[in-house]
Amino acid sequence: MKQTIHNEKTGIDYTLVGEVYLPNLVLPHDNYEIGVWGERYRTYLKTHRKPFYTSLKMQCKLDEHLREVDMRASEMYDRLVKQFAQREGITE
Repeated sequence: MKQTIHNEKTGIDYTLVGEVYLPNLVLPHDNYEIGVWGERYRTYLKTHRKPFYTSLKMQCKLDEHLREVDMRASEMYDRLVKQFAQREGITE
């Protein structure tokens, strides 16, 4: 038996493990770390929106979604802090 095979129909490679061929699946990996806002949103999704959380996770879109939420929330936070500082006359 061959050690690895390639399925032309699906485009997936398989490796022989024992007597069974297992797919060589790799999740996409980015170097962006999810910040505090993304982690808080993850906790919210796990607790209150379990089906949506599971759906994103099964589609491998959870990290992408959390990164987007984290970036938008960080930008909003920075903008609100600047506005508050200007309104209160804080210069430091």
